[in-house]
Amino acid sequence: MSNATSARQFGDDYQALVFWKYATMMLSGALQIEKIIYENDKIKSFDDIVLHYSKPQRFRSTNIMNDYIQVKFHMSKTDMFTVDNLINPKFINADTYSILDNILRAYKDLGKDEFERCRFVIYSNWDIDQKDVLYKLISNVDSSFNLKALTNGKTSKSKMGAVRSKLCKHLNIDEETLLTLLKQVRLLTGKESYCDILSQINIELRNNRLKIIEGNSDRSEYISLIREWNKREIREFDDKQLRELLESNNMFISDTNETRIGVKSFKKNTKGMQKRAYRMLDLTDYFDGRFLVNGTWENIYCKLDEFVDNLPSEKQYIVELQTHSSIAFALGNIMNSVSGIDATPIQKTMSGSKEWSHKQNVNTGYNGLIEKIDSYHRGEDTVIALSISNDIYADVRSFIKNNMLSIDLAFFLNMPEPGVDAVLNDDHAWALVAQIDSIIRKRMSEIKKGTIHIFSSCPNAIMFNWGKMTRLYGNIQMYEYDKVGQNYYPTIKIL
Repeated sequence: MSNATSARQFGDDYQALVFWKYATMMLSGALQIEKIIYENDKIKSFDDIVLHYSKPQRFRSTNIMNDYIQVKFHMSKTDMFTVDNLINPKFINADTYSILDNILRAYKDLGKDEFERCRFVIYSNWDIDQKDVLYKLISNVDSSFNLKALTNGKTSKSKMGAVRSKLCKHLNIDEETLLTLLKQVRLLTGKESYCDILSQINIELRNNRLKIIEGNSDRSEYISLIREWNKREIREFDDKQLRELLESNNMFISDTNETRIGVKSFKKNTKGMQKRAYRMLDLTDYFDGRFLVNGTWENIYCKLDEFVDNLPSEKQYIVELQTHSSIAFALGNIMNSVSGIDATPIQKTMSGSKEWSHKQNVNTGYNGLIEKIDSYHRGEDTVIALSISNDIYADVRSFIKNNMLSIDLAFFLNMPEPGVDAVLNDDHAWALVAQIDSIIRKRMSEIKKGTIHIFSSCPNAIMFNWGKMTRLYGNIQMYEYDKVGQNYYPTIKIL
């Protein structure tokens, strides 16, 4: 296969994977998508994926009902988004129309009223050039254009006036129309690599009890499915239609394949675990109570990795955890979507043991975490302190002060009222995990520069499920709390 053919094939496959990213989020209710369309021809050059929402979606100071998404995948990072590239057809391998030309064409085709109810999204793994003025014009909040910054300067002699003049001249429009166009645009740049988007999709596939994409597979069955449906002109899907198609292709996993496994580092309250478990990892010989007395934390991580490596990937696992929060988190990190293993943790609650699996249509009405950020500017590391069962804000701040961690920012994420019953059920747990992950990913470029130090007081099932999402976080240092000494100590380090 030639380089050009290979690049085109990867581009087509990546577009299919972006479709499945949004399609599985529709199935799980993570987004209020009423209908998703693959290769829709209504808007030329923004036809890859179209999302129709069931309810108005807040965007800027108004609402939108549709997203028109154009996917641009590149094999290598040989170029970047700049102001000039937005009006250069060659940047998107076109002969006549550039990105902004295509948006103007959409504006003319739809008319102003319908255009302003839509959003036009460039989804690309290329980044914005930090040396270009465009870098200062894209919001880190929603990837939209900062129109206030763009309108600084009244004449074309000013920096932003020159940018406006260049774009207006190329498009042959006035400034008012330019701002109308840019107001509806999102540049989702620096998006996932091919492997990383597979990882994200697998999380949603698991959540929907669908077969995952195996880590050693060169070709995804889901890519083949959407291609086949496209050939048969099956391109529009709502929740019901997509489920029926997946069911007819035997993509759902039977519940009869579930198997219980267990991990314990505590001896207390573990009666019957061995009998219940298909496989058990007993780490209690390494510990005296909460403290490691034999080996190292690196040994513990290796034991977890070996345990997971020997599990058959075709089964669905129910995971019983009677262990340190660091171990629960590390186990989830190892059993991430690329591992090819489907695992749901069991959580002990006030009303008995419950499977905290991800349910469809998660209710967003639960109490969420309150975010507080402290700035230290001592280095490039980051602290994340999670207070769900107990409020650890003061203890973590004291630890940071006394140990002089080389950190830049500390994220304190607290439940409004921490306690043993602060998390109501599995839906609530997953909503919290999604919130934690979202907070981190918004600052990922800054956070990944150093080590992430994680302190927590929360249910092990949350730590496990959060751990499954953290493969791309970079270096992580976990901590446990010594109740007697009233201090934290470092445990597992994940590299």
